[in-house]
Amino acid sequence: SSDLYNKIIPQRAAFAVALASPMAITIPATRSLLLDRVRLVLTHPAICWPTIAAESRGAKELFLSITLPLLLVGTLCSFAGAQLFGLIGSAFSTKELAQQTFISFALSCASPYVSAFVLTKLAPFFQSSATYEKAFSWSVHSSIPALTAGIFSLFPLLGAIVYPFFGFLSLYAAYSGLPTMTNVPQNQRVALFISFVVAMILVGLLMA
Repeated sequence: SSDLYNKIIPQRAAFAVALASPMAITIPATRSLLLDRVRLVLTHPAICWPTIAAESRGAKELFLSITLPLLLVGTLCSFAGAQLFGLIGSAFSTKELAQQTFISFALSCASPYVSAFVLTKLAPFFQSSATYEKAFSWSVHSSIPALTAGIFSLFPLLGAIVYPFFGFLSLYAAYSGLPTMTNVPQNQRVALFISFVVAMILVGLLMA
């Protein structure tokens, strides 16, 4: 029995280490970067960042491959949902609703660029550093849950129910990714994250 015990305990320990390690992420790759990234961030929002940081994708590729398709789908679903169910569309004509949708879409397209710029400027104040490429990647990937939730806006009531969860998941992913993408010390991470959120709220108010 002692021999069996000596065999089982190391095996359990090795299994636990494998689960805790970021290298344990073994989601099968597909031909679509978008699908790979949606699955990776939604299922591993906290430990996906070493995988993301190890890549060297430019801002243009990330925007065109991930952000833009999700924004397009979410925008179309939102517009169609408002027209079909009349919850928002009743207050606007189709032309006015289309104009509001286009403005929202344009601002959302600018969001990852603004977010990356803000993070690179804030990071040095918190004993950290972030290249624009890393900051842009962090912005794009952390926004995946919130952008994915746009699909549910085809049914406005359902969208209103699920969006808070996906929004929280985006914030959690963003907070979890800061040490990997900016090298921020653990004792500075909360301050950097709060400062970033406040800065983006102020930017949003200025752009509104």
